[in-house]
Amino acid sequence: SSCACLPSSDSDRLAREISIRLSRRMASSSVMPRRQGRRQRLLAFCAGSRSAAEPERRLPVAAAARAASIPVMEKSLRSPSSDKTSDTDSTVASQTELNPDTPRQQQCAPLAAGTVSSCACVSVCDVASALRDLVCGSSRKQRQVDRRSSIECPSRHVPRPLTRQLQKGEVDLSAKVERKVQRRAKTKTTIGSGAISNAQRLQAQELMMLLEPGQKLGSFSDFAKEYGDEAFCLRLLRKYDGSVPKCADKLRDVLLWREENREVLMTRSFAQAGDYRVVGSDTRHRPVLYQCMKNQYLPLGQCLDHQIVAMLRAIDNMPPGVEAVTHVWDLHGMQLRLNLNPVPLVAMVRSAEGYFAERMHALVIIDMPRWAGFLKDAVWPLVPEKTKAKVKFMTREEAERYFGGECNRQVADHIIASMNQNRDGRLSLEDRKRSWMRVDVNGDLVPAFS
Repeated sequence: SSCACLPSSDSDRLAREISIRLSRRMASSSVMPRRQGRRQRLLAFCAGSRSAAEPERRLPVAAAARAASIPVMEKSLRSPSSDKTSDTDSTVASQTELNPDTPRQQQCAPLAAGTVSSCACVSVCDVASALRDLVCGSSRKQRQVDRRSSIECPSRHVPRPLTRQLQKGEVDLSAKVERKVQRRAKTKTTIGSGAISNAQRLQAQELMMLLEPGQKLGSFSDFAKEYGDEAFCLRLLRKYDGSVPKCADKLRDVLLWREENREVLMTRSFAQAGDYRVVGSDTRHRPVLYQCMKNQYLPLGQCLDHQIVAMLRAIDNMPPGVEAVTHVWDLHGMQLRLNLNPVPLVAMVRSAEGYFAERMHALVIIDMPRWAGFLKDAVWPLVPEKTKAKVKFMTREEAERYFGGECNRQVADHIIASMNQNRDGRLSLEDRKRSWMRVDVNGDLVPAFS
């Protein structure tokens, strides 16, 4: 868990240190017999797991001895007991290898010890790397390759002569990236030329070049690549501080997500899971989405399609120049039996950080119950700091004052009336359903789920 929350260099260093210390602890001979028996069982278990996963890989005796002695050769953390043990093992391995008359059983003993020690060391590194990669969403090896490539050539997917022409303004890459954007799949925004520097536009065009045939992301379908226009690439660059390699990894994840959710993106058909809908906009014309968990009647895992369509409708309502929305999650009446699994929340976070990057102005959470803290604890470490700053936990009274200042009187009264209705015990779910209204593209109130 701590490895997953650290940067790449720190987590690599921590993983190596953990593996070195663990291998020395396992190799130490100054332990009690009872603990030594436990250690032998652990080593045998690690060896059995690695041999089952890779049955054909076998280390020679010399290589196994070297693998077992590698952690001990680290000067920064070496201890006398580990040095002594390591030298003894290396000597035995060398003598075993040089003596052809040694019985087969004695030759296999150093091999098993070296293999077990190296497998134990490698398994710790693998676990630490896997935890970090699960959170970051991209492989460590790919990031290292991207870093080396960016040092060798700042624009690794664009040839050097073409890069120089782009800097001089001789080539217009946007003319080469022609796409037929469908009405329901496009990224709706108007880009102000005065707010975008030439460097940002060049980085966005570099990301768009990845979608060309023969490039890194050129194998995706036309439907997936339609979303990678200049507006989306610029939002990715803002989200990840202008890091082109990081944005390229996120763009790949977005294209995969778009392929997986193709049906709901095209048809906008979903199973209604609650009352998530556009209830208006704030004073800066940003759409406001509202839902109350008391009206949830499907498990959290079946709510993702509803969330996606509600977000697409909010994007449709955005006027030119507006790119973000305000989410209001009223957790009053939240049902434990429908929200035991935190995995769908992780999927929502990943879609918000990828496909809907820079689309959230604020997330207002109202009256979160105490028992829901485990959901926050499961998801909070995966949320970037920038997104955490946009999350606001409020009581009902604080939310009323907040919307009174952020929205005009009509929208604020609509939100407050919805909160009061959801807290009225005399109204049934069917009664509340009949009053659910949303704002359409024309700004009119229409039935939310007709």
